[in-house]
Amino acid sequence: MKWVPIFGRRKQLEWELDEELRAHLAIAVRERIEKGEAPAEAEANARREFGNMALVKDVTRDQWGWRWPETLVQDVRYGLRQLRRNPGFTIVAVVTLALGIGCATAIFAAFNATVLHPLPFPHEQNLVRIKATAVRMALSWMDMSLPDALALRRQSTIFDSLGYYGGRQPMNLTGASLYAHITSFSVSPEIFRVLGVRPAMGRWLRREESRPGDNAEMVISHSLWVQNFGSNPDVIGKTVRLNNKPYRVVGVMPLRFAFPDPFVQAWLPEVVTAEAANDHSLYGTPVIGRLKRGISPDQAQAELDTLARWLASENPTTDEGLKLKLVRMEDEVASPVSRMFWVLLGAVGLVLLIACANVGNLFLARNAARERELAVRISLGAGRTRMVSLVMAEALLLALTGGSLGLAVSVWEIDGLRALASGSVHRMADAHVDLCVLGFALAASAMTAILFGLAPALRSARLDLNASLRGDLNSRPVGRAGRPASVQNILVAGQFALVVLLLIGAGLMQRSLSSLMNVPLGFDPSHLAGMCFAIPEGKSSDVDLLAFQHEVLEQVRAIPGVKSAEFGSNIPLMGPVGTMFLTEQPDRGWMRSPLMEENSVGPGYFKVLGLSIIRGRTFLPSDSEGHPCVAILNRLGARSVWGDQNPLGRMIYRPNIIDRNLKNCQIVGEVSDARFIKLDEPPGPEIYFSRLQLPELTPVLLVRSKNNPLVEANVILNRVDNIPGAQRVMFAYSIDQLIERSALQPRFRTVLLSIFAGLTLVIAAIGIYGVMAYFVSQRTKEIGIRTALGAEKSDVLGMVVGQGLKLALIGVAVGIAGALALTRFLSSLLYGVTPTDPLTFIAVSLVLIAVALAACYIPARHAAKVDPMVALRYE
Repeated sequence: MKWVPIFGRRKQLEWELDEELRAHLAIAVRERIEKGEAPAEAEANARREFGNMALVKDVTRDQWGWRWPETLVQDVRYGLRQLRRNPGFTIVAVVTLALGIGCATAIFAAFNATVLHPLPFPHEQNLVRIKATAVRMALSWMDMSLPDALALRRQSTIFDSLGYYGGRQPMNLTGASLYAHITSFSVSPEIFRVLGVRPAMGRWLRREESRPGDNAEMVISHSLWVQNFGSNPDVIGKTVRLNNKPYRVVGVMPLRFAFPDPFVQAWLPEVVTAEAANDHSLYGTPVIGRLKRGISPDQAQAELDTLARWLASENPTTDEGLKLKLVRMEDEVASPVSRMFWVLLGAVGLVLLIACANVGNLFLARNAARERELAVRISLGAGRTRMVSLVMAEALLLALTGGSLGLAVSVWEIDGLRALASGSVHRMADAHVDLCVLGFALAASAMTAILFGLAPALRSARLDLNASLRGDLNSRPVGRAGRPASVQNILVAGQFALVVLLLIGAGLMQRSLSSLMNVPLGFDPSHLAGMCFAIPEGKSSDVDLLAFQHEVLEQVRAIPGVKSAEFGSNIPLMGPVGTMFLTEQPDRGWMRSPLMEENSVGPGYFKVLGLSIIRGRTFLPSDSEGHPCVAILNRLGARSVWGDQNPLGRMIYRPNIIDRNLKNCQIVGEVSDARFIKLDEPPGPEIYFSRLQLPELTPVLLVRSKNNPLVEANVILNRVDNIPGAQRVMFAYSIDQLIERSALQPRFRTVLLSIFAGLTLVIAAIGIYGVMAYFVSQRTKEIGIRTALGAEKSDVLGMVVGQGLKLALIGVAVGIAGALALTRFLSSLLYGVTPTDPLTFIAVSLVLIAVALAACYIPARHAAKVDPMVALRYE
């Protein structure tokens, strides 16, 4: 900082320096005259002996210590002038960098919001989820059993608070002018205290409201309050009906509160019955806790280990070998998407590297044309460090300009990412440009400046002054070691290698998405739709519900465009409905029995879906209340209980059913398997009950039509509205819509990777075109001589295309080797295709070679048209 005191008297110091140098020179001249030299000769000899005056001044200024800010300003001004003089180069470089930095910034913003950003809860680092495993689970970690969770809450000393919640429940919300199908979760009242979030209005649920008979309160989400209650502050205390049961709204949660997922719209008290509070065998209750301040994860885990041993000793039948594990909530929430975003970050990193390589190529070619100018500067006294500074300042200006444009572009790209995700990526709506993202963009800009500017800067510092000042640059052969073209060739081959990685990744994702979209579902999804109705007021008994459903079916089946219709528990591909354990032996511990998806369906259900009856029969109208309970298994369900034996006539037992008529059911049929949960989840064991014996409170109507099922849904809506007591349809989805929704996240990453791959392919094609054009311009004289000596156009074409093709082949070979090593990290994101899929590798190689040939052809044609006379005269 010694330059600071003298910064204000620079003119004085410069004047004193000039005077001192003039005095030294005058003394030297006078001494030579006194020795007998003529005045002119003495002055010339003194100046020659004194050396470069400008260099002496620069060395002196360096000693003052204020040289670097002045030099920096000069370098920046020089860089701006250079960029202004070469608008074509500047525009191409800035746009290339903006694309790379913009893509990287947008993906980082999404990564920051979904993985890095803390959960929107106070002291979120203290929030943990507790998993459990026991001997009978073969070490697969599950959620705890409810009695173990209650015991943990009583015995542990490490938690400030601990809560649990039940499963997702689709419910019909009705009331005065209210018709909505919502998603609710039952939670223990402590959940809100664990999370530390207070309601925006009203209050939390209370512990006494989870007792049987007192659970008539609900807390609603901010979105439900806005959309269905018109943001009316008088909603607190208002009574609405959920599945025809009255509930009182006691609280409204704040905007953006989303727990346990972003789709939940209401929280109801989790009712703890005496039976459930003592059933240690049924695992599956998610438990979250808030650690006390000062309790480390290791301390907490140690106490959990002690409590697990105690629970195992207290309940040896169900908790043998029980282990409990702490999982940070941040990791729990972020882990489902973190791998996807790491892959996307790697992809945009490759995009950025390719952009840097391309701009570096342009920079090298441009600096090669400026070598004479740089050599003159060095000859006049500019140090080689100053040359590096000049080039790096220009590179930094380019990078910052590109980064600023990229940051502006990233704002639109983030909007596009949010729209593309369509709710399939948790917390994606929170992605935006903040200080963290701004810092990333700045760091990315600085890094790109170093990546693409360092090689040209070092090259400028190591100029061959004699060759550069002679100006015989065009006479140099291209491609030899140590020459700029060698560096350019390496950069082009490197670009192709990186493009191979991205294209293979995108190709694997495309193949995976195609496999997913064409996966056999086990049922016919064409012209199939599902819709849900509100339960009519006053029809809460099973008899009333069945009568209403019967009337709806008669009306719907009478519509000309409807081929078949039936009620079921859920629309396929909308997620699980409910699971149950089954056993064929009443005295056998049912927790050791298979877990099956449970479905209550009508007699025509299998016909509507197109499921085939393998053995036995479908349900009959006579399988109704008062008759022996019957059930149908799918193939996997039957095999999980009886292996390859015939299941017909066998009995299954449902230990958690109170009604004795429904506790034991006889298997009367076996149907084919189908994917009902998710596209990428294979079929599982299913058991079907007759809806005439086990009516659903929120059944869905499945309709197969001759035409567009959603068009028929409007007709059905009008028909149902005319049924006395009926209320409007809550929602209607075609199966095609649900297939698309199931593939949202795979499509999200596939589209992004494809965009990145296409972008880098274009950049790489421009890169090889630029190198080949530079190659032709540098060898114009040689090509002219070859042509004059009799070389054919085909020979010149082959020479140029062969040079480019060689670079492309080297890049493809290196890229394939890298892809074989790296694509295994994609294996968890792929479906129906291996990470080393040969078809993808071959297709990508052929595409890249074709692109390289096309990019080389234009410079090759220009080379073939070189007039030898013009080329030689020019030289």
